[in-house]
Amino acid sequence: MKKILLCIAIFSTIYISAQAVIVEEKYEDRNEPITFQYLPNSKKIVVYKGSPISMSYSYITTNALSFDVNGKKTVLFENEKLMSPTFSVTENTYKANDATQIKKANYKFFQDKNVFPVNYDTLEDLNTHYFGRYDYNSVLCAVENRSSEMFFDASFNDSHDFGFTNQKQKGTINFEKDDIYLESIEITSNARKRFKLEKPNLSLLKGDAFAEQDYKTSFICKLNGNENFDIITKSVSADFQTTILYKTTYDFVGKKINEISLTLKLNNKFFIASDNSGGPKGFVSADENPGNPFTAAAKGLGTLSVNNYYEDKKTGDIFCLRSF
Repeated sequence: MKKILLCIAIFSTIYISAQAVIVEEKYEDRNEPITFQYLPNSKKIVVYKGSPISMSYSYITTNALSFDVNGKKTVLFENEKLMSPTFSVTENTYKANDATQIKKANYKFFQDKNVFPVNYDTLEDLNTHYFGRYDYNSVLCAVENRSSEMFFDASFNDSHDFGFTNQKQKGTINFEKDDIYLESIEITSNARKRFKLEKPNLSLLKGDAFAEQDYKTSFICKLNGNENFDIITKSVSADFQTTILYKTTYDFVGKKINEISLTLKLNNKFFIASDNSGGPKGFVSADENPGNPFTAAAKGLGTLSVNNYYEDKKTGDIFCLRSF
């Protein structure tokens, strides 16, 4: 039996709660809306349809539609079997797992109605989690151990998928001791290259003048479309009243292009780490029963979570979100 269930609405202004339905979509069993993604640059909503996988929290995605602010519908794909379709930061390319095989599933990149398959082994050790997720131009968090029902990391643009490894081509990077390499895989050919980066200055992040932290000094990364990428590091002073955000821009062969710093100071108040999506979250078992996998977990946040920022690409202005 068909149902009219999906309604996409827009607010007339951010101050008025009145809303208007701009589209109504019919769907059937086994072809139901399962998730959506907002594309901030094109201001579109992408609705994914499909069906749940028995005995799991995952879904098979079979169809995808996009809607603009006027309700105009565009069919992105139909009659596919995919998992975790995710748009790139450019919003021109999306990546998905080929769900015709669940174990060691290959990847597909969709672009301008072209499909580029990428072998599972090619991306298996790419280590994309430093890029976080793409949502409102923000790194939501650097998530390790991605599960199959989650969106992919924001590590790819219209030509390449990227990751970071150390000198041994391993994904576990000790920022203080290891060299850092950019791993680059061309989507159309599957060709892989790696480039050594000039690391940010560690003396600006660690020492007697800085706050001690339980988590090791690290970094996050943001892709700037098809142009370049930023590595972000942060420091907090020993008195917790000054924090500096460093944004170092590189090209895609690892050459440093530019570096800026943003200093924030407080008087009679103190900066604290918060769940602002500015850095990775660590989860550990509660002390009372650490061996029980069902025990509530404590969330750990490091220096990267002392703030987060949004950069207006049109003006170059940077807006910081912080807690104190």
